[in-house]
Amino acid sequence: MERLSGPVFEHPAVERASQIARLIGFGCWLIGLVIFAAACLSGEPVLFAAFGAFYVSLAGIVGVTATVPRKRQAALDREWGRRFQELAIRDELTGLHNRRYFNSELESLFRRCQSDGAPLSIALVDLNDFKSINDTFGHAAGDVALRVAGRAILAAAPADATVARTGGDEFAILMPGKSRDEGEVIANAVRKALESARFMADLTQQHGQIRATVGIATLDAHAEPSALLHQADVALYSRKRAAKAA
Repeated sequence: MERLSGPVFEHPAVERASQIARLIGFGCWLIGLVIFAAACLSGEPVLFAAFGAFYVSLAGIVGVTATVPRKRQAALDREWGRRFQELAIRDELTGLHNRRYFNSELESLFRRCQSDGAPLSIALVDLNDFKSINDTFGHAAGDVALRVAGRAILAAAPADATVARTGGDEFAILMPGKSRDEGEVIANAVRKALESARFMADLTQQHGQIRATVGIATLDAHAEPSALLHQADVALYSRKRAAKAA
């Protein structure tokens, strides 16, 4: 990530501490200037010695005082940097991981599981007739439905799974260590969790229902991450077509 120049965020407490440090430095500089002027006018060696000692002490005082806002600002920069990085990998609406993070994690887990000979399953979740929710109840209700769906999927997925919102009404689950049969069990649990979930559709207190289709694919020794994703996508739309034909 490209480093931002300057502080990420100026905090009022940091600015106040900086102002105090500047005022102390300016005040000490004026005092030192008075001592120096008095030494020059009187020619007293004692005053020249006092002037030198004062400025040595001043350097230490200002250095210590200025360290406080610098440390505070550095801590704030680290905190806001962490928050910015988190925002970069999160879906703003649902709080789940976003497509960027999902693609990165897919690549990483794929290589690791392939190297270890461990299974890796991926589930793609598509909400059925989601457009009708927006058309019937409005986009605000659609946003609520997406958040409810995200929470339901996250609750039904394994603890070590990566759950992401990868598109408008599409979600994905990466399941390291899960075989296809285990993936199918989890897919069924996800479908049931979504069917059990309800969301407030409009101001009339009507509750909407969510239904979804899930496609599963499992790591193939000769596949690539993109191929695994494509297999899950094909499985998803095959099931959607089968459900419509039934």
